[in-house]
Amino acid sequence: MATFTDLRPEVRAVVQAYLAELDRGTAAELTGYLMERLDAETSVEEARRIIADIGPIEGDSATGGWRLPSWSRFAETLWDPRNPKVMVPNVFGLGWTVNFGAIAVKAGLIEPDAEDVPFANVPASAFRGAAVVPTALAAAVVLHYLARWDELPEHLPSHWAWDGTPDRFQSKGAAAATDLGITVLAAAAAWLGRRGPRGAGIAAATAVAGVAAAATTVWRTADRRLGWAGPAFAAAVAAVPGSVLYGLARAGRDAEMQADLRNNPTQIM
Repeated sequence: MATFTDLRPEVRAVVQAYLAELDRGTAAELTGYLMERLDAETSVEEARRIIADIGPIEGDSATGGWRLPSWSRFAETLWDPRNPKVMVPNVFGLGWTVNFGAIAVKAGLIEPDAEDVPFANVPASAFRGAAVVPTALAAAVVLHYLARWDELPEHLPSHWAWDGTPDRFQSKGAAAATDLGITVLAAAAAWLGRRGPRGAGIAAATAVAGVAAAATTVWRTADRRLGWAGPAFAAAVAAVPGSVLYGLARAGRDAEMQADLRNNPTQIM
């Protein structure tokens, strides 16, 4: 194959996203390698398998031997409906994370091939809807501190033991600045995010940041110890990105189906 333009559009998008994360020299070397193994009939699944087989890139000066994390990879790791595995390696570092796409497929909420390229067809309106989540959380934190400021003690918890007992404190002003700063920045980043997989990654990450900061605000300003706060905090932080990505994926699926019907009107007959 002489050029990537011979590839299917969805396959070309996967390959170009992969090469964009590498330094220029490494990308140039891998371009030839990929051209030898890809052709016009290659599917998205085959392209991803070929890329996965490359593995860590030794001697890559830009990544230190590993691909750098990105917003696109964050979204693609947490939402990969074509992969039946629920637990997948983290985007960065050791450990495992949840593949919410696999959970949605197993629950019958979405099809594994709902979009040729996940989030590629999500309309701007859906991303604006996702940005409402961190925005609402930021507004709630602002209102919370405004309403309760005078009654709050001068020092608030900043760390808790395993049973929910506070074991470290900081000034009220520092605590409020931390909570407000995280939620407001998350809300601003959500509205400035781009579309496509990168935009989906930003939407999920800003929602996580917003709910984490909002939950911490409630936890640290509670009038009594909340023994259930730890599990509830973990559940909320885990569920929010999955919910956001599911909503975006459904919007992208609907948009892709509508585009297919416009291009092939005989399908509705």
